[in-house]
Amino acid sequence: ADNLGEFSTYVDTGLYLSHRYLPATRIPMEYGTTGVPGGAAIPLFWEPYNRRGVDLGFHQYDLYFNTASDLRFFKTEKGFTHAKFSPGNEQADSKVDLVFSKEFDNGINLALEHHRITMGGTTFRFQRQQHRHSDFQIGLAYNPERSNYKSFLTYSSNYSEVQNNGGITEESVIAERPFEESVRLTNANTLNRWKEIQYTQYLGFFGKAKNEGNPRAYTLAHTFNYTWASFKFSDNSPNSTTDTSYYEGFPIDDRGLRYSLGYSKLSNKVTVQTFRNRSKNQRDFFEAGALFDNHTLDFDNGNEQRNNLFLLGRWHFQPKPFLQLKTYGHFGLADNAGDYKIQGDLLLDFGDWGKLEGLFINQLTEPTIVEERFSINFEDVWQNDFKKTLNTTIGGTLTIPKLGLTGGVHYHLVNNLVYFDTLGFPRQTSVPTNILQISIESKLKLWKFHLDNTFGLQTLSESYLQLPTYFSRHMLYFKDDIFKDRLRFQMGLDGRIYSQWKPMGYLPLTGQFHQQNDFTAMAYPQIDLFIALKVEKFVAFFNFENALSYLGDAYVEEKFGSRYFYQVADYPFPNRTFRWGISWVFSN
Repeated sequence: ADNLGEFSTYVDTGLYLSHRYLPATRIPMEYGTTGVPGGAAIPLFWEPYNRRGVDLGFHQYDLYFNTASDLRFFKTEKGFTHAKFSPGNEQADSKVDLVFSKEFDNGINLALEHHRITMGGTTFRFQRQQHRHSDFQIGLAYNPERSNYKSFLTYSSNYSEVQNNGGITEESVIAERPFEESVRLTNANTLNRWKEIQYTQYLGFFGKAKNEGNPRAYTLAHTFNYTWASFKFSDNSPNSTTDTSYYEGFPIDDRGLRYSLGYSKLSNKVTVQTFRNRSKNQRDFFEAGALFDNHTLDFDNGNEQRNNLFLLGRWHFQPKPFLQLKTYGHFGLADNAGDYKIQGDLLLDFGDWGKLEGLFINQLTEPTIVEERFSINFEDVWQNDFKKTLNTTIGGTLTIPKLGLTGGVHYHLVNNLVYFDTLGFPRQTSVPTNILQISIESKLKLWKFHLDNTFGLQTLSESYLQLPTYFSRHMLYFKDDIFKDRLRFQMGLDGRIYSQWKPMGYLPLTGQFHQQNDFTAMAYPQIDLFIALKVEKFVAFFNFENALSYLGDAYVEEKFGSRYFYQVADYPFPNRTFRWGISWVFSN
């Protein structure tokens, strides 16, 4: 709702990729997780930071969170509902997704989204991996066709309650099931909450801010946002860990280990926008204004307030249907003085003949709050005065639909990178980090057989970030329409493999991924067998995950050097799991 002249279409892959029910697996280059649906996640193909002003630094559950600005309103003649449900191996495990939007008379639109991952079972996973992630957004839009005034009111709530096991101590040769493996933490818990109320309003002047067909619209836009959140970690018996060095370097108290951060933000953004529409393609859009944020940080040993003032600007230009340029910039004043971001996105779209996308980002950002300051049990563990981080990204992607081929090259240069060392303490580099990434996607078809491939290569000039050099994902499947074309059927194998590497570790106490030198992840191919069916708008899938493990743990360990598949050090994926799910689109 931040651009009245821009429309997007709800995209649902339907049968295709329906078996990839987790957010981490639906991203082309994937995120690594701690081995369980809803686990802490990190991009394994490095991504540039996306910061503006104060950033708390707790992003391990971002894949499962949505903000008030993420809520989508759809222009439909009938009510629209998309519901998904997927149970787990046990009754206490489930994943639920719900998207709803309905447009009423006089431009009134009601929108709702809810996503929940619940892992409450204990038999098919490792010890203490129970958790629940829940996000809920609801909004009401007043968007009449011929009115100069439009508004959007949204509420967002995100909640995470997680048991932490710190990873397994080692792969036991006598453990027959995951829950028989020994874990490092037995009493550690994380509780995160993030809530928002947001009101965005537009007032048209010098022309009506109509959604379509208006030669030129000028609007004054205002967004008010109030956010309140809390981040808590506790371990009631830190000295009872099976790994006595787990909290090495952190102050330990026999009475327990506590971290708590309360947070609130009061935000106002005022901009002037102008745009001209041409059909559904916005021909041009310009916005300029300012954003003021007041942040309150409530540490367990004191409070702190920070004020951000940013000058903002956006310019979108589409002189021809095949040419589109989008630019964005901000510059910080007040407590984040000097922070800035410049971004440009170029699109040349020639339909079936090809599509070329270009990207440029240059940004200077303050370190996150957790990188600057961290305290346990009212005692400061660190207070850092790091330099700002400078990141430059340049890259391009070429897609040739007729060949089913997409290739991309991206280069990142990061100065003053902040990372977490082997003890989980933040450190800042004194040398630039260069990252070169190459990606290739191909789609091949022979009769009714399909082979979809994704390849990723990345090289890093420094070892501060422990990421795989090679990643590939391959999906071989058979697809056909049967029963007089009433049932679409898809069956095949979906596999992924990484080069041998030392993956990052994860420390629940700080919620950060960090360096480690003790564990090496082998080149273990993780393969799922899936079946998917579609009848009209109803989709069902059946997933046999990590199918190689059905050959036996001893065989897998002999061939691949490990009994389990890893993306994060000491956090394996369980073997031999089954998952099914359904999806249904309603329109009424």
